[in-house]
Amino acid sequence: MANWVGERLFAQLLSYTVIAAELVLGLWAISGKKQIQFAAIILCFHFSVLIFTFGKLSLIYMYLMAVTSILILPMGLKFKEKLIL
Repeated sequence: MANWVGERLFAQLLSYTVIAAELVLGLWAISGKKQIQFAAIILCFHFSVLIFTFGKLSLIYMYLMAVTSILILPMGLKFKEKLIL
């Protein structure tokens, strides 16, 4: 796609798209609704960024988001009998 629109415009479009996605995820986190789906979408989004950048930008960030996703889940789901991992 960078060949069609130019590298600079492509980078700007990608940057603004990621910022908008992070904003939506942040607002969703504040709302506190549908936490299981939210955790799954966080992992999918950051995994896609990891794949798209070939792991150069965010490998450690992906690990942090995985831990954060587990911590966001309601306590009843995490600690019924054992920790769900």
